Amino acid sequence: MKIKVTPTPLKAIIALLILVAQSFIQKLAISESISFLKIIDELVVLYCIPFAIRVGFRLFHQSKVFKGFFFLISIYWLFAITSSLFGIGSIAQALYQFVLDSKYIIVFLYCYGAYREGISELYLSRFFKIMVLVNVPFVLLQLLAPSAYDAIFPTGAHHGSFFTTSGDALTRTAGIFWFTGTLAFFSSLASGFFLINIWKGNAKKSNYLYLALSLLLLISTLSRGEIGAFILAIAATYIFFISSQKIRHINLIFIIAILTSLILNNMDMIRISLEEIGFSQTGAGLTPSPRAQMMSSAISEANENFPLGAGLGTLGGQAAVVYDSDLFYKHGFQYLWYFHQGLFLTDTYWPKVFAESGWLGMLFLLLSYLYYPLKCLRSSIHLNFAGIFSFFTMTVMLINSFSAPVYNSPLLIFMVIFIVRFESKSKKQNKLL
Repeated sequence: MKIKVTPTPLKAIIALLILVAQSFIQKLAISESISFLKIIDELVVLYCIPFAIRVGFRLFHQSKVFKGFFFLISIYWLFAITSSLFGIGSIAQALYQFVLDSKYIIVFLYCYGAYREGISELYLSRFFKIMVLVNVPFVLLQLLAPSAYDAIFPTGAHHGSFFTTSGDALTRTAGIFWFTGTLAFFSSLASGFFLINIWKGNAKKSNYLYLALSLLLLISTLSRGEIGAFILAIAATYIFFISSQKIRHINLIFIIAILTSLILNNMDMIRISLEEIGFSQTGAGLTPSPRAQMMSSAISEANENFPLGAGLGTLGGQAAVVYDSDLFYKHGFQYLWYFHQGLFLTDTYWPKVFAESGWLGMLFLLLSYLYYPLKCLRSSIHLNFAGIFSFFTMTVMLINSFSAPVYNSPLLIFMVIFIVRFESKSKKQNKLL
């Protein structure tokens, strides 16, 4: 008797809700007494593995597009594993980080296999609507009565403030999520979902309402990375999938002009943001930010071990922290205050890739993340709503990955990949929600 292992939209949405619940409970004081709470996301990914394996075999034999993606990410893993064999870390370190870095492909395959046209869109629509309505009162509470919010959620990572160029401190909201960045990421995806629906002709009043609420939630987080990623991704989505081909060049010029104006009017903030993530040199006499120091150290390791890196689990990832990697001490992290508190050590993504798999590993991983969005552009006239939204979400994730470790979060990956679809079986449009 054969046992069928089949992912479904219902199972996928349940997994997503479990991850949201984990994020919420982690904000409560009771979370400190729940020992297994922090590994719930790992258990969800573990549950997805048999589904992902089955889907992966099927896609490999049926999809030329998937073969291309699989080839690129396999080359990355080849460099990463080779780097580990000749690097400074132990096999245990490398295996631990390999498992953690496999989350993206596992969830990708699971959600790809779980997609059902119409049903998946309906589930995701309801998820976004419910989450928007649930988050609004919590955001209002945080803005109007921050002390009460902090008392209810004493363990959340929402206590940081946003400082303007004039030195004023503004509250960064988190809603029901453990971290401000999670609310910002969710809000950017929800905004794109409702806006693309409207662009595709579903101009219900409710879509305008949820779009407005989603945008307000996004703005309330004051998260520059997520806001910037949303603006760039939605602009690209409009140009390539919504705008008429006859006036596409005019729209492109118009959007570039708007983006240029935004950049010129926010140069100080952009400069500070680039300095914080290590893409711009810090001013003389100023101490580099933790992320900038991590990036500098990672590039140093990539250059020193060219063309390979120092090996998986050696710098920037969770395995490096667990195994107390020698590279932290080589690059002087032991003299920095945040090192002793375990802060920022895994609050990176591309620095980890640079350090652990080298320049070539970084290049092939970047190409693998770009592969599906680029394929999406080549078949833009045949894509339904799911395909267009998939382009938007994966573009948001890629842009945001330069300022946050989004590819390491099962919750964020599930939201991005929930209705992943780049190979439309027909030219008919999905029934919009």
